[in-house]
Amino acid sequence: MTEEIRPPQEGMSTLGAQFTQAAVQKILRVVRSLREQGWRERKILDQMKRDLPSFPSHTLRRLYDQAIGNPVEDDFRPEEVVAEREVKARTLEVELRNPPKGIGADCLVRYRGSDWYVAQVSGKTYRLKRLG
Repeated sequence: MTEEIRPPQEGMSTLGAQFTQAAVQKILRVVRSLREQGWRERKILDQMKRDLPSFPSHTLRRLYDQAIGNPVEDDFRPEEVVAEREVKARTLEVELRNPPKGIGADCLVRYRGSDWYVAQVSGKTYRLKRLG
């Protein structure tokens, strides 16, 4: 897996530069390949943690589920959204009543059926950047 995805380049403070749709697709292909080779779930997740140590556990689990075809539900439920504001063309700020556990800055989340990168968390407000 390390040959497919490399750690952030020197000077990058977040994982945001890695979370492009192409990078996500590479990770998904690697996971599918390992499954086809007979690797079990725990072994694949452990390998992902070793190869991508700066990726949050939530993101690794979500990518694994997506790769094997498990349904990936929205991480922010509509009833928990207090306010949503478009900051830029591909950037949203979402304020939640009760933020989900385990989701912080640098996580990959699903919101409104699309993939987003959590660029920043301030209290109950999440700044999301759309992948793609």
